[in-house]
Amino acid sequence: MKAQGISMLAALSLGPASLGPASLGAASLAAPSHAQPRLPPMDNGTGYICTSVSGEVRRLNIDVAGMRYQREGEAPYSLARVSETSLVLTEKTEVDLQDPTTGPISMGEEMDRRTLILSSEVSVPAHNMYRKTDYKCVSGPMINLASGR
Repeated sequence: MKAQGISMLAALSLGPASLGPASLGAASLAAPSHAQPRLPPMDNGTGYICTSVSGEVRRLNIDVAGMRYQREGEAPYSLARVSETSLVLTEKTEVDLQDPTTGPISMGEEMDRRTLILSSEVSVPAHNMYRKTDYKCVSGPMINLASGR
């Protein structure tokens, strides 16, 4: 998978600035369009505004009953897993097609339902690289993701 013209490994090694919404941090965690059929627009759920220590903000809606979520600027996707303690938005392992020698790249995003901490993780074991970003979320009514409000 390519992240804004650079390989995923290169984006990971560039640090947090390279992992913004337009690159590896958010874009590569999204399920690829071929992974599942397009879901209808979301009309139920809870809105979350999540902020990292560095000030990066993510806005998303989660519909637990409907088993789906939607990030700002993206179509709705199915939740990977739901339990009493967590919501797993994404969990997958891929090979960087631009640099197959990289080996598997694992990515995941999970929200702790009690603390409302959204954790985003990227791991490249072949290069001893690991990045985890935690976002403190506040919940409220669904967010109009088209306008960001």
